[in-house]
Amino acid sequence: MTVSDAYNNPPAWQPSNATDGQTVLGAAVEVAPPPGNGWHAMIARSPDTLKWVQVDLGSELPLDEVRLYPARPKDFPARRGFGFPVRFRVEAAADASFTKPLTLFDRTPEDFENPAENPVVIPANGLRARFVRVTATRLWARSNDYIFALAELEVWAGGSNVARSGEVTSLDSIESPSWARRFLIDGFNSQGRIVALPEWLRGLSRRREVELELGRVAFGRAALGGSMGAWRCAGAGVSPCSSRRPWRYGCGTALARGGRKSSNSGSALQAICTTRSAAISGASRCSARWRSGSQGRPRRSHGNPSRRA
Repeated sequence: MTVSDAYNNPPAWQPSNATDGQTVLGAAVEVAPPPGNGWHAMIARSPDTLKWVQVDLGSELPLDEVRLYPARPKDFPARRGFGFPVRFRVEAAADASFTKPLTLFDRTPEDFENPAENPVVIPANGLRARFVRVTATRLWARSNDYIFALAELEVWAGGSNVARSGEVTSLDSIESPSWARRFLIDGFNSQGRIVALPEWLRGLSRRREVELELGRVAFGRAALGGSMGAWRCAGAGVSPCSSRRPWRYGCGTALARGGRKSSNSGSALQAICTTRSAAISGASRCSARWRSGSQGRPRRSHGNPSRRA
C-alpha cells in the first residue's frame, strides 16, 4: 500500500487499513436467525492455554483464502469479537495430525487487534491442502476466565466455500444448543446468514433507494392530509385561523365556529378535522382542540355548541 500522504494514528488510522478486509459495517450478512452462535472451546483458567480447531475439506484442494468470522453471541450482544484469540496462527496440511504444517498466517509473537464483527481474511495463494487449522496461543479474556470462540470458518477454493461440506474437529469443544462444532461451518455468523459481498452491496444500495422512496411517500401523504383536512373543515362551515399560527403539517389551522383561542401565549393549537356521517342529518362536522402549554387543560368547541364532540 502506497499513498501520497496519510494521517497516521494506528490502529484506527493507517494506510494498511484500506486493504485489511474490515469495514465499519461488519460482516456481509442478511437478516436471518442463526441456528447457533458458532463454535466455543472449553473455558480455560490461563490465557496461555493452547486451543485449536480444524476442518477437513474431504480432499486436497488449491486454496484461495481462509475467512475467520468473530462471534457476537445472543447472550453477550455488546461483546463484539467475542472469544477471538489474542494470538493465533492459521495452518494448512495434507494430514489431520499436521505433521508437516504449512503456515498461512502467524500472529503468535504479538497481539492481534480484535476485529469486532469483521471477518479476518487470510490469503492462501493456491496452496494445496486438505486440512485447515486455527490454533490459539493466547486466549481472549471473558471475565475471570479465558476462551477461544469463532462464529464461522470459511475455506475458499475455486470460487466457493468448500468448508461447508467439511467436518470439524477440535482439541475440545462446548457442545450445546448455542455452541457446537457443526455451527462453525453452517453458513451463518452469530447475527445472520453470510452472503456474497456483491449481493450484500446490492442489498445496501436497494435499501437506500427504498428508504428515500418511503420518505417521499410520507412527505406526500402529510401534505395531502393537510390539504384534505382544511378542505373538510371549510365544507363543514369552519373558519380558518390566522396565518400567524400555521398548522404544523403545512396547512392553515381551523377552529370550529364559535370556538376561542386560549389567551395563554404558550398554547399549542392542534386541529383535528374528521368527516363523519350523522345518523339523522347526514351532515359533516369538524372538531378542533388545543391544549395549554402551562395549564395542560384541553378546550373543545365545534359547529354545534349544544352537542358535545
